[in-house]
Amino acid sequence: MFWKALRKWTFVSFAVMISAVLSGCTSGPIRGDLFADRFSGGEYINHAAGFKMSLPPDWSAYTHFDDMPPDIKPLARETRDYGSEIAMVAISGNQLMGMRILMEDTDVPLQEYFGLIKEVNQVDIARDQGHRVTRLGNVDSIRWIMDSVQEGVMVRYLEYQVHLNKFNVRITFWTPERLYGVYSNRFESIAGTFQRLY
Repeated sequence: MFWKALRKWTFVSFAVMISAVLSGCTSGPIRGDLFADRFSGGEYINHAAGFKMSLPPDWSAYTHFDDMPPDIKPLARETRDYGSEIAMVAISGNQLMGMRILMEDTDVPLQEYFGLIKEVNQVDIARDQGHRVTRLGNVDSIRWIMDSVQEGVMVRYLEYQVHLNKFNVRITFWTPERLYGVYSNRFESIAGTFQRLY
């Protein structure tokens, strides 16, 4: 169920959809350096978009394509073919919480990008819990909560979207909906470590 939850919110062809909707907006392959970023000592640094985050000690994170779990690689490859990149995917030690960072070099304003992402995902949203404009660390962000059914399980997603250095970045957390009240503070704590570098 964990990786199925990742698939739902990562592998729709957002870049293809955006380029079709926005006249004059092209979305070619992202630079290959996104997978060259590092996760060490619990800290994730993304040099392409210019930000960093920290994860708890019991979380495992993958930032290099070659190191990703085998069942993720085909999905990561598919995402790259559409002009997006999974910059990082992580799972908690108890395997009940997940996180991923998806990046696109679409350079679309934050509010407009959110509207497009929400529209293309409507078919998969069981319950839209609403969104609000907020701050993620030291940058403007949109915070969005939604539910989707995965293999008969209602999964709740908490997503932050930011626009950094011409990249649209989506930072998404998920857990079974029945456990969201237990783990939401942990998600917020991880999100609270976000810091723009440049």
